Amino acid sequence: MLSSWFGLLSQGNNYEISVVRELIKRKEKVITDEDEFSNTALHLASLAGQNRVVEELLQAGANIEARNCDGWTPLGCAAAKGWEETVCILLDANAQVDPKDRTKTTPLHLCSSRGHAGVVELLLKWHASVVQRDPNGRNCLDLAIDNGNKDVAMCIVGSVKWEDALRNQTLDLKGNRDTPMRKLIRKMPEVAEKVFNRCSQANSHNPDSKAFEITFYYEFLDDAYAQGGSEALSSSGDSIFDEENKLMDTAKPYSQDSRVLKQNHPLMIMAKNEQEDLLVHPLVSSLLMHKWWSFALWVYYFNLLVYCTFLGFLTVYICSTDPPFQYADLAPANGMTFCEVVESTHSVNQSTFAWIVKYLIIILAGLKLIIELFQIYNAKWQYFSWENLIEWLTYISALLLVIDFEKCQSRTGIRQPWQWQLAAVAIFLAWIELLLFIRKLPRFGIYVVMFTNICNTFMQFFPVFFLFIVAFALTFYVLLKNQNEFRSVPWSMLKTSVMLIGELEYTGVFQENSMYYSQLTIILFIFFMIFMNIIIMNLLVGLAVDDIKAVQDQAVLKRLAMQVELALDVESIVPQFLRRKFVRKSINVKPNDNSNSRLKNLLLMSMFMSSSTDFNKALYRNLDKMEVQQDYQGKRLNRA
Repeated sequence: MLSSWFGLLSQGNNYEISVVRELIKRKEKVITDEDEFSNTALHLASLAGQNRVVEELLQAGANIEARNCDGWTPLGCAAAKGWEETVCILLDANAQVDPKDRTKTTPLHLCSSRGHAGVVELLLKWHASVVQRDPNGRNCLDLAIDNGNKDVAMCIVGSVKWEDALRNQTLDLKGNRDTPMRKLIRKMPEVAEKVFNRCSQANSHNPDSKAFEITFYYEFLDDAYAQGGSEALSSSGDSIFDEENKLMDTAKPYSQDSRVLKQNHPLMIMAKNEQEDLLVHPLVSSLLMHKWWSFALWVYYFNLLVYCTFLGFLTVYICSTDPPFQYADLAPANGMTFCEVVESTHSVNQSTFAWIVKYLIIILAGLKLIIELFQIYNAKWQYFSWENLIEWLTYISALLLVIDFEKCQSRTGIRQPWQWQLAAVAIFLAWIELLLFIRKLPRFGIYVVMFTNICNTFMQFFPVFFLFIVAFALTFYVLLKNQNEFRSVPWSMLKTSVMLIGELEYTGVFQENSMYYSQLTIILFIFFMIFMNIIIMNLLVGLAVDDIKAVQDQAVLKRLAMQVELALDVESIVPQFLRRKFVRKSINVKPNDNSNSRLKNLLLMSMFMSSSTDFNKALYRNLDKMEVQQDYQGKRLNRA
């Protein structure tokens, strides 16, 4: 009997409506009949979006909560197809808003995943639950994002239930925690920006007044301690904060690995995905400022001060210590060591100053190594990197340099030859480590980024470059082997490399009386100048210019990414019991308060390359002056 409905539902005009009424009148069982998929007439009418047929069936007493083989109700059918008016009719008839099918999927899930923004908005007005989750733990916002339905996502975050929708947690393919906020940052930055705007609320004072204040909410942006992943917790996001917006003692981070917390932080995701518009948002700027002033500033500059002190003492010690080759003419005799021979033939005594500096180096290097061990304990395998390797080599080589391995050294201060060679390594690595230290500051780090980009480009070009060097080095070795500079293949390659920078020494090397094959040698030398000194060197300059321009074009993004990395790097080394003391649900900022001290402005410039005044101006990047004034006037009218 239900097969006759398909033709009727394809038309839906007044004539067919009369036929529907006649069918219902003649045979009431047609209302409850089901097809092979357990669809009733109301299911079919809802799937087809035939509103008048739906109304007739409802008036005739059709079961509005009937289920088909998928567990869908007529409301689910209409929502899946995007029939907004049909959904409205069913809801007016008291249809259940959140019926779950066999897979725990609700009508809101169906229309969210299929991109029906109008139906989503309608269901939300009828108080559909945004915390219901499908078998994969995804709520309606997750489904909208995963299916690329930007309009639906915008509708959900614009509703009154936007906070509950964002309080969800799933696992990505790597097993890391994922949230709707993280997905929005990666896939829908425009929607994420709307969330940021909703997390930034101004008071009712005039925007030009000193009393004007903006409250920034960090629940979704700084969520290491946020609890999610269940329907019950999704609607209770305030449970981890007390009345003063501070973290409660019972709150636990979702991971004990500080590197996971850093790499999976929403701020780091913005930096990795190059979301510049999000990184310059006032909400992000205020969070970075909060982290910077809470602990990052003090930890970073304390470490920098300790390291600079260590570097200063190490430099002074090496510069004030006599090199062992100064006594190279002395040979050990009668079982005496090198140091004992020097002591017996020269009046050498270690000064009190050198003795003090030596032990200060030992103390500072030992302190830094203890800090590194603590970082290994916190970061586990994530700790190991080239930067940390350089730190270990620096401190260990410094310790081996200043430690006395025999009593004679403690009296004279003379270093063993191998220690002096280690001193060259230690001082080089120590100053390179200072470069790595300050590169984290955006004010200087942008130039280090330029340097590293040029190095990476050169390494990509190096195989071609090296083949040219080998070709000419072997050629000169064959033709000029009688000359000292080309006496062996390694020496020939070294001399050829030096010739690249302009040290040709034509009159000294290419003399007619010292060349046996002068004509061929001169021809190849001319080729060398053309290919290596002109073409290759200009090619390297061109590559460097392109790299620098690329960095300059992304200077703002690079600087913002450095700010994020610095703040999160410092946060990752702070013990958890201290870190949790600075977590806040929200903070209040007064953009027009210019009471910052000169020292604070100086430290701001070192971190953000701007003063506090420049930072305050950034708070208005999303509202021009007229919009701010209109918002203020609207709040005054509402208050009246």
